[in-house]
Amino acid sequence: MHSWRFASAASFLLLLLMAGALRLVAIPAQGFPSDIDEIARWAREMAQAQGAIYTGGAHGVNYPAVLYVLRPLGALDGEQVRCAIKALSIPFDFATGVVLYVVARRHGAHGARSLLAAGLYLLNPAVILAGPYWGQLDALGTLPFVVALAA
Repeated sequence: MHSWRFASAASFLLLLLMAGALRLVAIPAQGFPSDIDEIARWAREMAQAQGAIYTGGAHGVNYPAVLYVLRPLGALDGEQVRCAIKALSIPFDFATGVVLYVVARRHGAHGARSLLAAGLYLLNPAVILAGPYWGQLDALGTLPFVVALAA
């Protein structure tokens, strides 16, 4: 029994390492410059306006929860902010993968099935392209959505 749990945990750790490696390889890509520039602008405005980004009729602004996550990135510039924006989705992707793995295990999908549930998300090319490659922030909304579905 304990050896099976260890093998399952080791397999899940290997899955996370593979998913992380794929994401790290994608970060240096150019991405989608106009979106990254817009997200960097939100981060700068959040850092400068101390959260008052919605005053004055700001256009093209994201959800408040996302803006507060971006706020610390407002101190960065150039390549630092671009890489930080592209890497921002990685912890959210990992957390979503963990939630899918745990939910699958709780519903009786042991071994390969629970790994498959997490792997279909973590190794999905669209997920990797959206965040670390293009610089999209979809993973920030995916995690609470998956948690809400699991609840």
